[in-house]
Amino acid sequence: MKPVKKILVPTDLTKMADAAVDYAAYIAQKTNAEIVLMHNLVAYVGDYADLSTISTGDAPLAYNMEILSEVINKEKAESEKKLQKTINKLQKQGITARYDITMDLLMQEVDEYAEKNNIDLIVSYTHGHEGIRGTRLFATHTQLLARNASCPVLSFRQKPKSFDIKKIVYVSDFYEDNVNIHGLEDVTTFASVFDAKIHLLYVNTPQFFESTSFSKQKINDILQKVPVKNAEIHIYNSETIVKGVNEFASEIDADLVSIATHGHRGFFQLFKYSVAEDLINNCNYPVLTFNERK
Repeated sequence: MKPVKKILVPTDLTKMADAAVDYAAYIAQKTNAEIVLMHNLVAYVGDYADLSTISTGDAPLAYNMEILSEVINKEKAESEKKLQKTINKLQKQGITARYDITMDLLMQEVDEYAEKNNIDLIVSYTHGHEGIRGTRLFATHTQLLARNASCPVLSFRQKPKSFDIKKIVYVSDFYEDNVNIHGLEDVTTFASVFDAKIHLLYVNTPQFFESTSFSKQKINDILQKVPVKNAEIHIYNSETIVKGVNEFASEIDADLVSIATHGHRGFFQLFKYSVAEDLINNCNYPVLTFNERK
């Protein structure tokens, strides 16, 4: 993981988005990073269609572009006021910050924006299956962003009770592949910034049962390749991985859950579905995802 020098926060200017800004501010103060607020204006052009122009079933719609332009400009001006207020708040905390207003940005374009602007970390909230209101960043898009982004993504669906990061749960299958090796390296680097303890967690489920001795041996084997000083090994039994993660994180009062991803290979070959995306939708704790390095 590269040093965090620039943090992107997609915002719809709601209270939950404000929590994402506060979370990013906590990290920025620890890393001396710049924060970039990205607000995406969405033009619902169908609301401005002139239906009187339709003469046949396949005739194109005409739009009252004057009204549409006026509405967009008004929304942009209102957004700029709110964004600048947030920027001023961040600057009072000694944080370098700026905002960028985009228009009808799709999920894959957020990926491109992050890569083009040398973003090191994305911090975002999600409404689980409902997505981010007022934008085109719906839950599925948030999941895909976490999977495909060129940098780590920190997402949450509930406002954290604290932004302090002292206990990190790193969940994995711990097989020795590049995804797990690089993921363990990345979470170790991230944890060192906050002097946080890493709880290495394997969730044993009925569908993918392993003996405790076998699971511990896997973890110890990978730790031979990626030494981690401040860590504990845990084998936890539960019906599902997400249920086990939530239960374990609650028991140790964790601050953050982390996982390494790479499409549907590596970790996902074992569990047959995207655990990271399931965690993003259902985890009671913030989820930090690392993609395999490109």
